[in-house]
Amino acid sequence: MKTETSNTPHLDHFFSTSAARLDRWRELNAKAQAWAAEAQTGKARSGRAAVEAALAEVRGLEDFFAFPGLRLMNTLAERIASDDALGTGRLVRRLSGALLSGSYRNDAGEWESSDDNAGSVPATYVTLIALYVAIHYLFVSQSSQALALLGVFLDVGVRGGVPAPLMAYGLLFATCYFSVITPQGGSQNIIFAASGYLTQRELYRLGLLTTLAFLAVFLVIGTPWVLFVTR
Repeated sequence: MKTETSNTPHLDHFFSTSAARLDRWRELNAKAQAWAAEAQTGKARSGRAAVEAALAEVRGLEDFFAFPGLRLMNTLAERIASDDALGTGRLVRRLSGALLSGSYRNDAGEWESSDDNAGSVPATYVTLIALYVAIHYLFVSQSSQALALLGVFLDVGVRGGVPAPLMAYGLLFATCYFSVITPQGGSQNIIFAASGYLTQRELYRLGLLTTLAFLAVFLVIGTPWVLFVTR
């Protein structure tokens, strides 16, 4: 008995295609971020070929979807062709994030090809480090703040375009030097807090001034040093 194969599309085909599409964007994002990391560290840029191959896989399905659309896909291809690893990494991260979260449906900015935050990376880095230090007024130990907030600040910084090694080292260094900002900021502070030579007001004032001095040193000198040793 002869059987005929039905060519009617099934619902599971749609879902499998959507899942495959997101998987390809995740793969493209991973390759793009690896290439961007190579560019930041000054290593040989062998990641471009992998990004181009991953983009070719993505393009096979994008003709069926409105977002990102032809203009954004062409912009992405142009950045890759011009060897702009950092720009490629930023754009791919934004597009893949918009697809995974669905934010492109409500945020018109996701459809723009320009990187409005490209020049704000230093400000993001400095703001996050300064905020992380200031928040120690609310904690009684370094370890408690590190456990509660270090991962959060690191994730926000990396998503904002700050190199992961720089953000991580900046937060780790801050976790050490902000301990003197208050008498209860670190267990070692009991040595001079219990000495009786300083009043409570002097402890807070000197703790703030010392912390600000450390913050300035690590931002001005520590930042270029970290960028140098993590190349």
